Amino acid sequence: MDDVRATPLRRYRCAGCGYGATRGTQPEQCPMCRGSKWQEEGWSPFSALAQDLHPASAPTARKS
Repeated sequence: MDDVRATPLRRYRCAGCGYGATRGTQPEQCPMCRGSKWQEEGWSPFSALAQDLHPASAPTARKS
């Protein structure tokens, strides 16, 4: 039997049009614009939380 190892999934974004892809290896070509330059997005388990805590998204203080 062949030695098969799982490849972790990574997120990529097309540098040309912003199309996103999640896969084990970098795509060869973007299915939307046919571009071949990709940017790997870093994985962060708390990225949504950080956006929620950003001061610009905080509720406005009330006057007493």
